[in-house]
Amino acid sequence: MIRRTASLALKQGQSDTIKVGILGSGITGCTVASTLLQSSSDKKFDITVYEAGRGVGGRMSTRSSFDNDSDEQIYQFDYGCRAIFPPKTELFRSELERWRKLGWVKQWNGKFVTIRCGDESSKNYNNNNQIIAEDTAEDEERYVGYPRMNSICEQLLQTKSNKSTVAVITQTRAAAFYVQSAGSRMWQLRHHDNAESKVLGEYDWLVCTDRNSASTKNVDLRDANIRPFNQLVNENIQSIPICTTMVILDKPLPITVDAIQIDHANNPTSMTSKFGTLEWITRDSSKPGRKQYNSDNSKTNECWVLQSSEQEGKRLLESKRLQGASLEQIRDVIRETMVADFKNSLPLLMSSSNACSDDSVRDIPLVVQSFGHRWGAAFPKHIAENNTFKSIDCYLDADKQFIACGDYFGKCHGSVEGAFLSGRAAAYHLIEKE
Repeated sequence: MIRRTASLALKQGQSDTIKVGILGSGITGCTVASTLLQSSSDKKFDITVYEAGRGVGGRMSTRSSFDNDSDEQIYQFDYGCRAIFPPKTELFRSELERWRKLGWVKQWNGKFVTIRCGDESSKNYNNNNQIIAEDTAEDEERYVGYPRMNSICEQLLQTKSNKSTVAVITQTRAAAFYVQSAGSRMWQLRHHDNAESKVLGEYDWLVCTDRNSASTKNVDLRDANIRPFNQLVNENIQSIPICTTMVILDKPLPITVDAIQIDHANNPTSMTSKFGTLEWITRDSSKPGRKQYNSDNSKTNECWVLQSSEQEGKRLLESKRLQGASLEQIRDVIRETMVADFKNSLPLLMSSSNACSDDSVRDIPLVVQSFGHRWGAAFPKHIAENNTFKSIDCYLDADKQFIACGDYFGKCHGSVEGAFLSGRAAAYHLIEKE
């Protein structure tokens, strides 16, 4: 059973408030909402966040399973964002420190290694398999949401305010319509898959945090009358898909490493032959706050998250066997492929870790359960070097009262930091413009 996140607060409509509709509940959307809620200006904001998924978080999402009888959590996976890495800006460093003091994040002191093809001059060279395992710097900061990755987003949406309000509507993908009549203008959000196009709400401002909303394949902004923005995104940003699989093992994997990066860059043919689709292998159970013991003090099964490389994920998703397949079929193929790659790579991973005896290498754990997932737009990729989105933190159309923001903006694009900075900039536009 998957526990679902309901509305985090009741929305109370007020005639003197500025009504804001936000598409997406990832770090960007939640940062916009939180910044507006804690604003010291005299403005009042009535905010509604729309999320297509079961709960808030976007790529910060956490998948949890619970016992039907006791409602006790059994397994937990951060299947999108693995961790938050060292801040590049003082603004985000200050925010991350605030999250740490509030207990929303904790430092993850796991052991990280990178595996790549090597040569005989390297002291970590593995003669039998021609790979090397290099430790990642132990002093590098890595943080995770506590007790779940999506806890950060949930906490941001619970920011206290004396005047502004926020509501969260999950499992709802909205289509935006820009409406002008008799000298007035507003944004209408409607059910995108409803034949009668039922109105969900009407807003003064629309904030869009999903770059895929501009895609011609989606209806989110198709009738929003913001063609310049849609064209700008489609000409300058690619959305990189990746495949993810969550794995539960019957016993601990006998290695001392908690996160493994497979470097395909130097010799992609050789690394793909050894590791298949895999680029990241993460022991989620090693993160702070993750459940490691049951109520009877027995140790829980280990949870691992497998993530594909960009090239292999795209190749799998574009394969002939997935053409015309349903979402469930796609997830099944992802799961079967990545679990097979994981099993095939285990002897090599275990022998290269320098932490296993010959007996432990033969004693490979069994996969008890697994779940596949497709991230259709996991990461942004700037098509041109001189890209407009690198130099701005968000996109503002003041005339239509539309703002786009997300992790594809700014110098820290593709990261939690970039998503936060973009959301913060978007919120300040709203505060200053109204």
